[in-house]
Amino acid sequence: MPASVTNVTTSIIVKEGQNVALVCHGFGLPAPIITWSDARNEVMENGHIWQLPKINRNMAGQYSCMASNACGNDSRKVDIDVQYPVEATGRGECAFVTEGIVKTFTCPVNGNPKPNIKWYSEETGRRISSGRQHKTGKSGCYSCVASNSLGTAVNITQCLIVENESSTTVPHTTVLGGASRIPHSPSFLGISSELQNSWLSQEI
Repeated sequence: MPASVTNVTTSIIVKEGQNVALVCHGFGLPAPIITWSDARNEVMENGHIWQLPKINRNMAGQYSCMASNACGNDSRKVDIDVQYPVEATGRGECAFVTEGIVKTFTCPVNGNPKPNIKWYSEETGRRISSGRQHKTGKSGCYSCVASNSLGTAVNITQCLIVENESSTTVPHTTVLGGASRIPHSPSFLGISSELQNSWLSQEI
């Protein structure tokens, strides 16, 4: 009698760091051999139960349980979705553009479930847009706040300086302690002194 899979773990959603046990049973004559394989069809484990301690996001994906004997084989697939809190994948950007150019800022975050991202103006504190990207041609600082159902929100601030095309002075940065600093000067076109101080205090 050809082998057949009679019972297998259903697709699961699990938090990163938890322990997972995949179970698969088969039937046939002679008694089938049970093996587990990954999406590349590489055998990862032999036996009815596959223990995955402290699962991580790199282990997410589709796995197959196969029951096989001399008369034939049968397989079933299991999807594992590993979820984790929002994390920053980069730093905020301090950008310069000439007047009339629109800058696109991207919120450098990752997470599963997909992060919910909102953008706020640092000057007014008001929400101005949502989504991974924010487009603006106005000088100022903008914060993206990203969250999902796990962990705490991540807040990343990015700033834009719009240079007047008629200006012959190009703003420059100095490096203090390995981080860029923008000098207090008229080069901060369109940004109030209060916002400049706010920016500098955040960078420190």
